Amino acid sequence: MSGFEKMQAQWADQSRRQSEANEVNQRVIFDALAALGIERLEISFDGCGDSGQIEDITVIGGSGVLSGDLTIEFAPWDGANQSRKCPLAEAVEDLCYGLLKREHEGWEINDGAFGSFAFDVAKREIELEFNGRYTDYETSTHTFTEA
Repeated sequence: MSGFEKMQAQWADQSRRQSEANEVNQRVIFDALAALGIERLEISFDGCGDSGQIEDITVIGGSGVLSGDLTIEFAPWDGANQSRKCPLAEAVEDLCYGLLKREHEGWEINDGAFGSFAFDVAKREIELEFNGRYTDYETSTHTFTEA
């Protein structure tokens, strides 16, 4: 197996493990949100020029605050999934980044993308609205001849 093939296999394995971690984390996060009486989260993100970030998290219901710590899974580049304890807000951000990576790898590169996640706690669903940016141009040619 060539070095490139090894890297591709490692990439595929890490992507698979990240998807598994996302599924576990989604359950853990929804359980924590429900326990806090939170009905909905709205999370905006924006990225371009090879960087991207979560811009804002709006909490609807409960005390209006993401509080407490929980244990989530993460998928390191090399090796089995691991667990770590972190604040709920950080867990939500990590899940959003993981879902963006799965659905729109490279969302932050070049012109980037922006959008939002909506967490519906009662339905236990996350909706992603994704807006990809791109540069476009129009070309025309003209030939002028001597009259």
